[in-house]
Amino acid sequence: MGDRRTVHIINPVSGSGRKFKKTRKALADLGEQIYLTKRLSDCEDFVAELLAKDPYTHVVAHGGDGTMNEAVSGIMKAGAGETALFTGIAAGNGNDFLRYTSEELSEQGKEYRVDLILANGKYALNEINVGFDCTVVSEAEKIRRAPGIGNSFSYILGVVSALSKKAAFKTEISFRGILRGAEEIAEEKLSGAFLLSAICNGRYYGGGFKVAPHSDCTDGFLDVIAVDDIAISKFAKLIADFRRGTHINPDLSVKEKFRSIMTFRRCREVSFDGIKKICYDGEIVEGESINAKIVPSALLYTPAKPEWII
Repeated sequence: MGDRRTVHIINPVSGSGRKFKKTRKALADLGEQIYLTKRLSDCEDFVAELLAKDPYTHVVAHGGDGTMNEAVSGIMKAGAGETALFTGIAAGNGNDFLRYTSEELSEQGKEYRVDLILANGKYALNEINVGFDCTVVSEAEKIRRAPGIGNSFSYILGVVSALSKKAAFKTEISFRGILRGAEEIAEEKLSGAFLLSAICNGRYYGGGFKVAPHSDCTDGFLDVIAVDDIAISKFAKLIADFRRGTHINPDLSVKEKFRSIMTFRRCREVSFDGIKKICYDGEIVEGESINAKIVPSALLYTPAKPEWII
């Protein structure tokens, strides 16, 4: 639809506001319509109101993973997943979903149908994590405020800081609609104590950690990882594999040295309890249980035009 109205939504504090002024000027010079967010959740509210009036609008969000989440949540709140067009432009600290789409969904002018995660009534575009990873995100955010600390390095330091605050959770994980070869298994349950769990639609988190190296946001499945409650010293030795994405083989089998401590499932739904916090695309909220499912082809996505990227 070449006659779509395009609106650029800029989070002026994303990535400490480093790109804000240049981006705003460049887009203004191109004659683009711009909206600057003013508060937390402003992006979501603005997008919902915008699409209520014109559900075919092309929403272009400039920011990090949190801004992308708000824009997408606004689209879904307006019931415009079938009509609106979404583009994200990396201008934040993590940019993990856009890191993935730049590799796999990058053909100029092409419109892709992408999945979303819906958990406890809240959407996630990239991933949801619980347990140790929530602590890492919290610690990394504190560290990132220090001058001279880069995005990926702050996450690494966050891991180091979180290692002294490890808190496992005991639960029974229920996987439903499990893809196993060419077959789909109805349900499988796994009980135990776990260090962390990641529920993924994209491939990266933490500023480039390739936690779900073969995830596909167009396949109608979640990639779910659960790591057992293991000693910190053992976990520390495995972090490099998580960063590179070498803990899961291309055939979706778990790498040998991880098989005794990690479970990986590609499934349509997952649920468990015993937790205290849930991290949606980098935003931490309180929550004692989670019920997450994939929403297939929920959103229409297209890559950014080159002239929009500053």
